Amino acid sequence: MNASWANYRKYITPELLVCFSFAEFIITDDEPAFDEEEISKIQELIAELEASLETGEFSNELVDFVNDQIALLKRGLHDLSIRGSKALQKCYVDGLGEIIENSDVIKENHGTEPIEKLRSAWAHMKSATNKAAELNKSIDTWSKVTEKGANLLEHLGDLI
Repeated sequence: MNASWANYRKYITPELLVCFSFAEFIITDDEPAFDEEEISKIQELIAELEASLETGEFSNELVDFVNDQIALLKRGLHDLSIRGSKALQKCYVDGLGEIIENSDVIKENHGTEPIEKLRSAWAHMKSATNKAAELNKSIDTWSKVTEKGANLLEHLGDLI
């Protein structure tokens, strides 16, 4: 620690500065602590979703769609420990996009257990991302995104 700046300067490369900038972007001092109950509930719903696919006879399209949604939810929860609230926000936006793309599959499987569990999982994800946005003071921007998501989830409810 007592070495002169000249000893360290040669190691400060443009690549290292990019890495530091990225780290600063994904790890902030004011990263919120998430409600463990909310995260546990999402994990529980993911397990129930997986179990519902094993116990029922469903179309290949539904199984593929729900498995993709499960993978997306799991990735969001996994990335939470790495990227924090940004991981959940990205997961939420990506998931809603896939729901729009697969609205026909959702319509065709009206009232099935996997679709109901999926809707519940996304509702909990929305709640977790809203809390993160409030704590991150980005609620104005994020509320516009979640409002669109709420409209989409409402539309999902109308489809089933």
